[in-house]
Amino acid sequence: MFHSLKQLFASVGVPGYSRFMELSDAMDILTEEDAVEARSHARRLRAIAHIARQVGRRRAIEQIAKASHITKSAAERRVGLALALTTYLPNTLAAMEAGLLDEYKASKVFEATSYLEEGKAREVDTLVVERFAGKNPSELRRIVNSIVLQVDRQGYEERRRIRRVQRMLRIVHRDHASSSVIARLPMEQAVALYKACDDDARDAKKLGDSRTLDQLRADALVERCLVGVAPAPSPAGRPPRLLRWQEILAGKRTRKANDRRRPGGTSGPDRFAGKGGAPPTPSTPKIVHLHQEPHTPGYWL
Repeated sequence: MFHSLKQLFASVGVPGYSRFMELSDAMDILTEEDAVEARSHARRLRAIAHIARQVGRRRAIEQIAKASHITKSAAERRVGLALALTTYLPNTLAAMEAGLLDEYKASKVFEATSYLEEGKAREVDTLVVERFAGKNPSELRRIVNSIVLQVDRQGYEERRRIRRVQRMLRIVHRDHASSSVIARLPMEQAVALYKACDDDARDAKKLGDSRTLDQLRADALVERCLVGVAPAPSPAGRPPRLLRWQEILAGKRTRKANDRRRPGGTSGPDRFAGKGGAPPTPSTPKIVHLHQEPHTPGYWL
């Protein structure tokens, strides 16, 4: 029984019926389809877990990549998520089957608990179940991280120490003569680096620079890495001074005039790669691998 022309058009698939749709009806459809998609993801992941248990993880990855037309790395992530959901994250899987979480959101729970022992991961899964509804992926990851910290404080501190040891810098070449530089840093250093570039960008913007803030931040990073920072005119022959991240966090732009030491390196003009004590230019850049530098009290930007 159709109560309106709109329902009749929708039921028979008449083109253009959406013109008769109310906004509230469209939002209802969006919510319903999200729930349907989440249930579909749960069903697919159960099937993937079954395949992995039948033929083994490695062979399952190859078969799933071929059947779903995805890369092996993507198939491996799905297999890992599927096995976790069907073993130590049953509440997360139940939330997917209830239409509360899609695969991407569930992966945030999986990623945050993948470092834990199975028993502690089950505990996190139990504690987080009441907080799934209405959360976006970033919010969900923060919630799970906070619970992991409560459940496994000692393990968290050890993983934090390991991450600091694993700091690194790498380059990924992209299309159209562009590249991405990716750095894995301790949080306080990453925040200091971003804040320094953001401050430079906003200062330039206040002076009327036409570049966007994103462009200015990127250009500030390049200048800091390849040229250094000279907040005030330097004496003749002295290269611009580089700032330590502790100074940037404290909002300091200068050091004592007679303090030219660089922790973990040389001092004075010799610390630059250019000839004659001059700082390197874009034509002669110095590429520094942070993970090869000795651990020092100050990291130079």
